[in-house]
Amino acid sequence: MWRPMREFAGNGIHLSCTKESLRNAEKIGKGVNLVNKKIILTISGCMMMTAVVSAANPFTDVPQDSWAYQSVTELANSGIVEGVDGKHFQGNRNITRYEAAQMVAKALAREDRVRGEEREKIQKLAEEFSEELNGLGVRVDDLENRVGNIKLSGDIRVRYLHEKDAGKYGDRSWQFRGRLRAEGKINEKMSAILGVNFWDNFNTTQSASSGSDTFYVDRAYITYRPDAKKKSLFTVGRFDYAFGNNRALQYYETFDGLKYRYQTDKRAFTAGYGKFKEGRRLLDRKAAFAEVEKFFKNNSALGLYYMRVDGSTDERSGHVWGGYTNIVPGKKWQANYVLYRVDRKDESTLKDGMTYIATVKYGKANFARPGSWDLWGEYLHDAAGTANDDCCGTWRMHADDTKGWGIGLDYTLAKNVQIQLFRTFDTKVTSTGNKRNELTRAQFIFLF
Repeated sequence: MWRPMREFAGNGIHLSCTKESLRNAEKIGKGVNLVNKKIILTISGCMMMTAVVSAANPFTDVPQDSWAYQSVTELANSGIVEGVDGKHFQGNRNITRYEAAQMVAKALAREDRVRGEEREKIQKLAEEFSEELNGLGVRVDDLENRVGNIKLSGDIRVRYLHEKDAGKYGDRSWQFRGRLRAEGKINEKMSAILGVNFWDNFNTTQSASSGSDTFYVDRAYITYRPDAKKKSLFTVGRFDYAFGNNRALQYYETFDGLKYRYQTDKRAFTAGYGKFKEGRRLLDRKAAFAEVEKFFKNNSALGLYYMRVDGSTDERSGHVWGGYTNIVPGKKWQANYVLYRVDRKDESTLKDGMTYIATVKYGKANFARPGSWDLWGEYLHDAAGTANDDCCGTWRMHADDTKGWGIGLDYTLAKNVQIQLFRTFDTKVTSTGNKRNELTRAQFIFLF
């Protein structure tokens, strides 16, 4: 066990020595003059020494409640890293900083094959464990240059919809969507992201060359991180922002504007201003928003948000107040609850409305892990005018002025290939209590 350090005052040299090594040095030093004896005592007694360095001890455990541990766990569960020494890591044991660095090094080697959010997480981990990575002979800058400056990712969705008595049958039931994302690094602090979206119904009668298919740019923005620890992020251009853990049904769409986000492993603050460019109720409406979030163990979270929507004298103007909680009691179970209220202007043709959604999920379908699955159930109570249909964080064809139950199953068929099944039950119109048509939905998702 290493003991407190001794200092050779003559030269100001700091060395770490054991008592046993010092006793051996005293034997060697007999018979020499006092000055030489001090030198021998210091040097020969410290042949096995630990230099004083400012870096963290690489063999200390990474705290399990830290963002770094959670991020490594998420990457491992996504199949990007598998652990060290042939042991698969799932967040179920302690790991040292050195072990974490080994897993980050593996993730860096595969960085060109991961998606934008995961790539950002890997880069943040690389900065946290940079000294340990250097000890492994891994230079982050070299890896970044090797994988190239432009990174592409995307997804394709083929879905089937059937709604009784709503004309959803035959070719009308099938829809196709493709999305492509390109991310380029401008400099050490700035990146550019461009995304395109294409979708079409199978029952379309026009030729493909006629240009009647829907094809548009849904992402075109610049990101800027001013601080070295990358806690602050500015986004300007065309992007999307989803309130309430992606479940605020009306307030989630293509958005032109400016957004600022400050995030640590414990909390986050987001604010922005701009104009909605999609959405039946929000198209061309300016909005200012803010959200505060608190993060806990196992990806549990709590958030509160507010939005002011500007407009004329219709239902699209007003205030939105909401919150969400995401509870993850273990590795298999997850519960999510969202509640928000829309307060409109006095001259609005619609009344103020309240929406709440409760979801319970068992399991975790992971695109990187074939055979993984989850099963979930949901209850929705949505007031009139508080949601956009068939968009904005919902899988239903009709979410506005709707209440009812839903269940779903997600199953990973192969790496980056997933089938998702949805079904509604006991669905009614919130304002009248009348019966709504039930929806059956099935879709394949392919990531690349």
